[in-house]
Amino acid sequence: MTRPRRLAAPLVGAALTLLLAACVATGPQPQDAIPPALLGSDLGILEADAGKSVDGASVDVWASFVVERDEVSADDLREVLRLVVENTHITNIAGVSIIGQSDEVDPDSPIGANVYLDLVPAADALGLDDADDGLGTIRVDWDDVVRMLEETP
Repeated sequence: MTRPRRLAAPLVGAALTLLLAACVATGPQPQDAIPPALLGSDLGILEADAGKSVDGASVDVWASFVVERDEVSADDLREVLRLVVENTHITNIAGVSIIGQSDEVDPDSPIGANVYLDLVPAADALGLDDADDGLGTIRVDWDDVVRMLEETP
C-alpha cells in the first residue's frame, strides 16, 4: 500500500463514522427523552428507562418501566408505544423492545429483581403478532408499531 493510501484509509473511515452518526442522531437521545415522557403519563409508571442499540446502519430502541400492578392492558401498551415513538428522534430504526415489570419483587430472584409482566397478550390484542421476545417482553418492528398507532385511535 502506498503512503497516500495508508494515510487516506483512516480518514475515510472517520468520515464514514461521522456520516453514520449524523444520520442516526437527529435530536434528544431515547435515554433522555423517553423516561420523562413515561413517568409524566397517566399510566402509573413508578420507574422508567430507555436506550438504543446500534447494529450496522439499523437501530433498535428499548424502553422499560415499573408499575404497581401485575398486568398491562392493550390500551396501556398502546400508550407506552405512542410515547416511545413520539419521543424517539432517530432515523434508521428497525424495532422497539418493551420491558414491563411489576413493583413486586420476584421471590425466586437471587438479586431481588422485579417480576416481569407478560406484555404478549396486550401486543396480540393490538395486532402486533410474533412480538414475544422472552420473559413476557416484546420486540416489534418499528414500521408495525407506527402502522398500529396510525390505525387505532
